[in-house]
Formats: sequence, C-alpha cells, structure tokens
Amino acid sequence: AGGEFVMDGSAVSAEQTIAAAENLIQGGCDIISFCTYAGEASVPQISKLCQENEVYWTMWDTTIADESIQEMINQDPYFVGTANEDQYSAGYDTMQKMAEAGATDVIVIKYGVNIPTCDDRCEGAYDAAEEHGINMLYEIVAPEDYKAAMQNALVAYPEANAAFLAGSGTQSTAVSAAFEEAGKSDYVIGAFDYFDSMGEMLQDGSLKVINGGHMVTGTFTAVMGINAFFGTPLSEEKYSIVIPYLTLTSYEDYELYIEYASEG
Repeated sequence: AGGEFVMDGSAVSAEQTIAAAENLIQGGCDIISFCTYAGEASVPQISKLCQENEVYWTMWDTTIADESIQEMINQDPYFVGTANEDQYSAGYDTMQKMAEAGATDVIVIKYGVNIPTCDDRCEGAYDAAEEHGINMLYEIVAPEDYKAAMQNALVAYPEANAAFLAGSGTQSTAVSAAFEEAGKSDYVIGAFDYFDSMGEMLQDGSLKVINGGHMVTGTFTAVMGINAFFGTPLSEEKYSIVIPYLTLTSYEDYELYIEYASEG
C-alpha cells in the first residue's frame, strides 16, 4: 500500500492512549489503530479526535462492552471496525487444559480492572473451573510486582498448585520463580500473551499453555483501515472480526509456531 508506519508504545493507561492518538494525528497519520489495553474509557475521545481530523481508525484485540460507546462509534464515519479473539472461549479452554495438566487449586492474576478482554477471559476460566471441580482460591489484580504478589498468595494459600494469568504472559517467569522458591516443583501455569522465553518454559514444563498470535488482529485491522482510507472499504458496514488464538501446549507446538507463523 506504500506509506509509512509509525508506532507509539506509550499507551498503558486511558490518558496515555488518548495522548498517543493525539500525537499520531498531529504527526500526520491518516489512519490509527489501537488496543483498549487500559479499558474503553479512551474510545469516545479518540473517536472525537479522529472525526475532527478526518482520520480513519480501527481497534485490535478489542470488543466494546459498553453499548452506549458502541452505538456512538457506529455513527462515526471514520471508525472502520475491530478484530478480536473469542476471549471467553479462550479463557475456558485454557482452564480446561490446565485441569488436564493437573491444576486443582488456582490463583488468578488479572492485569487490570474493568477491561472486557481480561474479564471475559476470567469468566470463561471460572466456568471451566466450576465444571472441572477446580478451586479458584484468590485473585491478584494488577500487581506491580508479580513475583512478590504470587509469593504472598502462596503463603496465604499453600495448597495452590496453579496460576492463571489473564494477560501479561511475560510475567510467567516471575510466577514460576515464586512457585519454585516456595518449594513447589509440580505446578501448572496457563497464560495469555506470548513472550521471549515461552519456548524454554514449555520445554521444561513450567508453562503448560500459552495463548497468543495477536499479530493477526493487528494485520486485519490495518487492512481494514488502509482500504477505507483509499476509498475501497472491504464493507460498507462496521467490521467486527473474531478469530481464534494460536494456543501452544508443548515445545513441539512452539517449534511449529516459530517455523510457520513467526519466522516462516
């Protein structure tokens, strides 16, 4: 399509998400795409900014839970659509795989509050846990130090033998270290969001299941935005595409991912 790709990686809060959108628009971007990682409170203001500046926009890894916000952006001529995974099903399937791996008593770690992506994953996980007779012992919410938070949880709940990370998969290493330092060698970690050392953890068994492949939603939303900008939209309707995660449960899965999806 030509053009230039610009990224702003500073958006870790609603305020910073809005500021990043402003910076990109002021920098001359014709299309912006973002994830509501910090919640959907930023969406109305970004919609307003894009309308005022005639900038097309999309969202990836995002499903709007607030119907009033969804109705508002559906009226925005510059909003193109969203792409997301089925978060509930992914959470359910992850907990089911954790049960198969031996999880019986689980600590849940949420990366934020009032974030539909995170909440839907957890809802699915809790439903699977109920079906499989798993004890969901405690929730840790948005810890500054994952290892310390997990260590404290293991003191309070020494029977815990598993952790469900609803996001921030890179923190699996810290959670694993907490288990190990508590004298536990037989534990189950299920997580979301790929990270650099996931292959090593899948190989040594400290990680049982990891969900990722987010580059697909980013690609789809980029295609949506580019086509809209050039006057050849893929559809006259607002897009809402749901795709499956790439779920890895073994080192063999990881090798296939590297060969065909990451570097292939």
